[in-house]
Amino acid sequence: KVVRGLMEYIQDLGSNGDTNADANANENENILLQSLNEQLERQCNHTEAALEICRYYHDRPKLKEYTLDAEITRMEYQILISDDIVLTNADEIKHYFSQQSHGRENGNGNGHEMDLVDDMLLRCANQSILADIFPIITGPRKIVRMQFLANAVATRC
Repeated sequence: KVVRGLMEYIQDLGSNGDTNADANANENENILLQSLNEQLERQCNHTEAALEICRYYHDRPKLKEYTLDAEITRMEYQILISDDIVLTNADEIKHYFSQQSHGRENGNGNGHEMDLVDDMLLRCANQSILADIFPIITGPRKIVRMQFLANAVATRC
């Protein structure tokens, strides 16, 4: 029973090289992804959900410091500053955003709207934003199947 369940799980997630299995796996993958996308659409893709997230992060300004002090060093981040500048090193990222903060304090910020965007992005950049997605992708016939001790860990942002 466990082996059969694991085989179905593997089939749902991908194929084993057999052409018939490939077609079935692609069909299963499409059904699985379609179901997850529909659930995400219903639960998360509407104005009230977006406003709820904005309110949550707006009410927690200390998340910015938490992201810079704890999360940046723990995960791999890529911050696109311009077409030519991509920051990937934790110290560079911290330095860039600390310069931005000092620039704002001295009246040299990059514009009020961009300051707000940077601030909210830093508050949101920690993994708590992923917490809403886990209940949607976790379940007996979903991507993360606890019955097989499957889990997901974010390592990049």
